[in-house]
Amino acid sequence: MAEIQKINVAGNQNELVLQILPELAELIRLSAWVDDAGAKLGLSVSRLYAVQLCLEELVANIVLHARAADPAKLSIVVTLRPCEAGLEIMVDDNGMTFDPTVTAEPSAAHSLADAQLGGLGLVLVRRFTSAFHYRRDNDWNRVTVLLAG
Repeated sequence: MAEIQKINVAGNQNELVLQILPELAELIRLSAWVDDAGAKLGLSVSRLYAVQLCLEELVANIVLHARAADPAKLSIVVTLRPCEAGLEIMVDDNGMTFDPTVTAEPSAAHSLADAQLGGLGLVLVRRFTSAFHYRRDNDWNRVTVLLAG
């Protein structure tokens, strides 16, 4: 699937959109696209890192956990949109309803022996962003995060 680039003339904003397959192998293509988008948008190295991390975590969660009535029709769309407050990152999928903003953070392990692998992706997304929103619209989940600045 090809990159779709739209120009929002009314808001004078450059919106970059990528549709990807719900497969872990697509994370490689997503990463390359984010690098390209970062260059187009003039993102700093630290901001580019934050975008990469947030998108990898959000998309991987969809790929690994999303369920659709027809799995062959599961689709993921990623959008980057510069705005006055910073950079909006939107991830849309047509899987079953899932609101990651209400997911509780895991308890901190008392020792390294008690620590479990995984489960911290949404914690990282919350730490790197200044806003984290969810909505369900016409059978699509939309997660929007904001990188301030």
